[in-house]
This record gives sequence, C-alpha cells and structure tokens, in this order.
Amino acid sequence: MLTALVAAPLVAAATVWGGAGAFAGLTALAVLAGAWEWAGLAGFGRARHRVLFLLCMACMLGACHRHRFTVPWLPLAAATLALVWWGLALGLIIRWQRGAASRHGPWARGLAGLLTLGSAWVCLTALHREPSVFGAPGPWAALALLLMVWSADTGAWFAGRRWGRRKLAHRVSPGKTWEGLWGGMAAGLAAGAACSLWLPPLTPGRFALFMAACVAVLGAAVVGDLGESLAKRQAGLKDSGSLFPGHGGALDRIDSLTAAAPMFFLCALLLEKIG
Repeated sequence: MLTALVAAPLVAAATVWGGAGAFAGLTALAVLAGAWEWAGLAGFGRARHRVLFLLCMACMLGACHRHRFTVPWLPLAAATLALVWWGLALGLIIRWQRGAASRHGPWARGLAGLLTLGSAWVCLTALHREPSVFGAPGPWAALALLLMVWSADTGAWFAGRRWGRRKLAHRVSPGKTWEGLWGGMAAGLAAGAACSLWLPPLTPGRFALFMAACVAVLGAAVVGDLGESLAKRQAGLKDSGSLFPGHGGALDRIDSLTAAAPMFFLCALLLEKIG
C-alpha cells in the first residue's frame, strides 16, 4: 500500500504537468518493464530470447513514436487490433475457466504480448497528446483514465476482502470474486463521475453516454486483469515479477490499463462522432 501511495501522486503529476515527451517516456519504461516480465510468462527461458523480445518491443515503441504524426491513423489501427485481440483473449479466458486448457508456444504468446502492451501504449500516448478528449485537455483525459482504473482496482480489493464470497473465475484468478467486481465497478464509476467535472457542462444525455463509456472501459479493464492472470496460470506463477514491494511486478500494475486504454480511445472517438 505504501508503494501505491507514493507512486500514484508522482504518476498523476507527471501525466498532467510532465509534457507529452516525458509522459511517453515514463509509460514506455513501464511497458518495457512489463515486456521483460511477459517474456518470462511466455516461456522465454533463455536470457538472450528475453532480451530479443525486449528489443522488439523497444523498436516497436520507437517506430510508433517516430511516426506518430506522419501516420495519423496509427492509434485507431492499434485500438481496433487491441479490441479484436481482447475479444479473442476473453474467449481463451472462458475456455480456461471451463477446464479446456489451451497451450501456445512462446513465440505465439510473445506476439500476443507485443500486441497487448504496444497497442495500449500507442492509445494512451495518443490520448495524452490530443488537444481535447471528451472536451477536456488530453493530459486530463489520460489522468481520468488512470484514476478510474486505479479506483476500480482499489475498490475491487477492498470489496473482495470485505464481502467476497462468490468466485469470479477461480481457475483463472482464484482471489477474484463477483463482490469484488461490483465493488470495483462502483468505485471506478464514482471516479468517472468525478472526472466528468473536468468536462464542459454536460446535458443529461451526454452525461449518460459518458458514463456508458466508463462502464465499457471498466469492463475492458476486468478482461485485461483476467488476461494477465491467465498468462500467469499458464506459466505456473503467482506474480509476474517483484518490481514493486507488496504489489508484484510491472504487469500486475498495468494489466487493467492494457485493455482499458484502447477501449477509452475508441469510446472517445465514438462520442466525438456522435457529437
């Protein structure tokens, strides 16, 4: 808990006041740390294979950052690919929960990691540098996403510990419960409603659409969390790493965001089209 209390304000401050370059660099470091851990979960046992995977991720991030202005459709393509991937991942989660375990080779799981982490980074940094998202400056929109996901994670933890009885997906993530899920959704929606105060005054209809987008984003965050849990089950590990004392690895901190960021980006585009 102490780690979270120290790290969260620093990340929030960097998101709002650090500038686009600093935010891109900070989030890239988190993604690269997650990529190193993903390589282990994927089954890359040899150090040189993990380094190669890390270099592939670094090259992908560098190429996306370099062409962020010359290829304007890149964030939309990344978000669309992520949506397709997370739909497939949800199917794998359901199959595993039903007892139909599926195994894939290290390179197939590595490719999934490149898509998972790379698309999330592209969408998150695109949100941050937009002049306006949902009518708010891009950095504040990115902060709203972070606050919703953090609130949902915290609410799920407290509700699960206090009222958790019914298992959500015991074969995938033994500690998660339905009560924790609803507690997390409630906390995340409360954070979303609070963040709506940053937006221009909303009509009741626009506020309802914004909250519906928050529901979709929080639902995606749950799938992202379960997806990383499935990767750990397949690897036979409890945590992805030990980077943060008491909090596991980098992936354990950003798993929800890997699915929530592309969904948030797509919802922003959709609401902009609706007007």
